[in-house]
Amino acid sequence: MQSNKEKLYTMEVINGKKTPVLTEKGMEYVVYPMDAHKEINTISGEPILAVSVENIGSKEQIYTQAFYPTTSEGRFISVHYTINEEVSVEEMSQHFLPKHPLYGTNVKEINVSGQRAFLYEPTTKYGSAALYIVTNKYVYYMTNQGLLDKQQGDSKELVRLANLFNFEVER
Repeated sequence: MQSNKEKLYTMEVINGKKTPVLTEKGMEYVVYPMDAHKEINTISGEPILAVSVENIGSKEQIYTQAFYPTTSEGRFISVHYTINEEVSVEEMSQHFLPKHPLYGTNVKEINVSGQRAFLYEPTTKYGSAALYIVTNKYVYYMTNQGLLDKQQGDSKELVRLANLFNFEVER
């Protein structure tokens, strides 16, 4: 039996529903910065973390998503990830480099926090920027949500946030 010091999450009842909540130990493995609002003035506070647990065979996989509040009413930045099922970062990266120009979207390969990343920026007033970060273990996906009046979203904001990620703690 694991002690609470070793357990990465506990089950708590939130709004009448059993929900996984990260323990202090679990928080040590969160890649997302909790204090990004101290570095980026358009982020207004700590992110809300959504935690889910999946059992894949006998292995338990904990997923976290982060939702950063912003200073623009109704807008937030969401961060999700999936497991990198491919054999290499190079192979997985090919999925994010379009073979043909994408209508209404510019795609650029960049580096964030030492990782290979792909920035999708709209070229019209519709749509918002998205950033995909490929690591050996995961593919992270970031985007602005709730943008109706702000042209193109803010790709600089996404890149600044991604540069605060701590990929060293991935597990």
